[in-house]
Amino acid sequence: MNGQKSLQRRRLLKEIYFIIKQEPKTKKSLKYEDKQNFRKAIKERLKESKRRAYRGDLILEIDYYTTKGNPPPLQTLTKNYLDLLHKPMPEIDDLEGILFKDDSQIKILIANYHLNEHGDNEAQIRIKTSTLKSFYEDISLAYRIIRNDFIDKDYSNNYKFVEYLKDEGVDDNAKAYSDYNNLLKNQLEIKNTFGEEYFLTRELLYKKEIQEHYLSFNRMNIYDLVHLFQSEFSGNRECKNDMFYVELWKSTKNYVFLASDFFDLGKQPSEDGDSKILKAQVRIKLNEFKKENSVLFPFLVPLSIMVLFVPPKKNIIDLDNLARNYIVPFIIEILRPPSSHVKTVNNFSFFEQNLEIHQKFNANSLTNYQLIQLPRQDNSPENGEIKFVLTNGNSRYKNVRKTVNDIIRKWV
Repeated sequence: MNGQKSLQRRRLLKEIYFIIKQEPKTKKSLKYEDKQNFRKAIKERLKESKRRAYRGDLILEIDYYTTKGNPPPLQTLTKNYLDLLHKPMPEIDDLEGILFKDDSQIKILIANYHLNEHGDNEAQIRIKTSTLKSFYEDISLAYRIIRNDFIDKDYSNNYKFVEYLKDEGVDDNAKAYSDYNNLLKNQLEIKNTFGEEYFLTRELLYKKEIQEHYLSFNRMNIYDLVHLFQSEFSGNRECKNDMFYVELWKSTKNYVFLASDFFDLGKQPSEDGDSKILKAQVRIKLNEFKKENSVLFPFLVPLSIMVLFVPPKKNIIDLDNLARNYIVPFIIEILRPPSSHVKTVNNFSFFEQNLEIHQKFNANSLTNYQLIQLPRQDNSPENGEIKFVLTNGNSRYKNVRKTVNDIIRKWV
């Protein structure tokens, strides 16, 4: 094995995986022994892998598999476990900086929430990490793969990607909207002919289909990732100070924001009063969105979000705090996304309900979020910028990392 395949395999071998068998809990509810065991397990896994704490930027993905009733919100869990991974806790042990030195090193944070809907969960926390540099190189490689841009020794079996790229496309949503509008237009006749229950069932199914199309349309594909991160590819480093390329990369990055339905929140809070302004702005934008898109409400499919953050020149807020304090609580409060399909179905009495409930949980929550810090450029706003988009919570595994890995796995 040689060339790009060899380099990619080396990057893959440097990834670190952790599985800690314990119920995910908050800082207050997690027992002393569980905190100690969690930190010890991380340290021992690093030692076993002959690895040390990350000193540079990284991408971190964390999965929470819950089994107990009324599990904590996703954003609260993440705060607790990030602290356990790096903060000194002398009341527990003498460890500090176990997995990384500071949470500002995390440039991409992916958190996934697994409820025990079917009774088959095993309580655990799973963590997967790699360097940010490796992720950039994998994006660059995936882009070369789909273009078949290789010399002979790295030749790609390009035919494999025809079906993959078809799957990545989002079907036209026009028919679902047309069927829904026709249903509303003829609802009196339909109710008189088939009954109220038939009408409500068709209305729900059309709305669900429209919502799934809309949310899937907002997901990030490989071309979007290239537009966002191409300035960081090893082959482009010599161009980072060339204003021609800086402007070109800015325009292609902006295309990503135009192609999906992003909420633009402006700058990062940095001065007194900015936090209140940002929170008020989030409320206004979400309420406007809800008013202008009635077909999306109530949400009938689980919801996830993707936050894109260009940091300011100084006093950068970490990704977890940004989502936890300024975005996630308002999405749950205003948009009220269902935490599962079980909860959604139970809200409609005309469905037969033979569903066994294995776990009590809040009716509204996110199933996933992706928090992505974008590289600053010379022409980036001085105070940074924050954008986020709503995506399909059924596709919790369709995150930016898996988008890249799926392409590479079909090639190696």
